[in-house]
Amino acid sequence: MDSTALKNNIIARIKNASDDLLLDIARLIKADDDAKIIFSEEEAATIQASIKSYEEGNYLTDKVAEQDIQKWLKD
Repeated sequence: MDSTALKNNIIARIKNASDDLLLDIARLIKADDDAKIIFSEEEAATIQASIKSYEEGNYLTDKVAEQDIQKWLKD
């Protein structure tokens, strides 16, 4: 397939793409460097839950994580 045919094929697929796919394509090619990242409701909820968990102190420091890993490796 020559480059012109390939470009036409890609253009045709983009014209028929869903909104979600278009967002993925734009992210992939960085078509809009000023574009904001748009998260799905599920992604946004997961991010908010993670932020809340962190703010409540539910995390390990690097030092504690390393100690846990070393303990697990010895067992």
